[in-house]
Amino acid sequence: MTPTINSNGAEIPALGFGTWELRGATAARAVEEALDIGYRHLDTASMYGNEAQVGEGIRANGTRRDEIFITTKVWPKDAGDGPFQRSAEASCKRLKVDKVDLLLIHWPSASVPLKEQIFTLCDAKNAIIQMAGPVKTCRRISIAPHCLWS
Repeated sequence: MTPTINSNGAEIPALGFGTWELRGATAARAVEEALDIGYRHLDTASMYGNEAQVGEGIRANGTRRDEIFITTKVWPKDAGDGPFQRSAEASCKRLKVDKVDLLLIHWPSASVPLKEQIFTLCDAKNAIIQMAGPVKTCRRISIAPHCLWS
């Protein structure tokens, strides 16, 4: 059994497998092997350029989707209303999953006003809670708190 952390009602595997700088077949194989040895939390991002390969590794491994916690991140330039939702949908398509478990803004955008970023996150979270609106692709949405106060 994988140790978990409970955060706001979400059971998150305590140890995650990061995929930054993994590319191509190497990324798919690394994810497949990470799942083989017991990892159940996978971390990727649209800007890593490897979400498709992360999804390939998941499918090649055969671990049930409901046993895997997937985190991905929206790039800062896409943090506004509209681009955020399109980025989330595109990530799910690349991963070939119906939803991710945690969707983050990689870090706050210098070009999108912080107020708009926060409202976009709140709207997306409310859409998930209500299961209505344009974003139905994740269980949790967050902005890394250390980015807001650093």
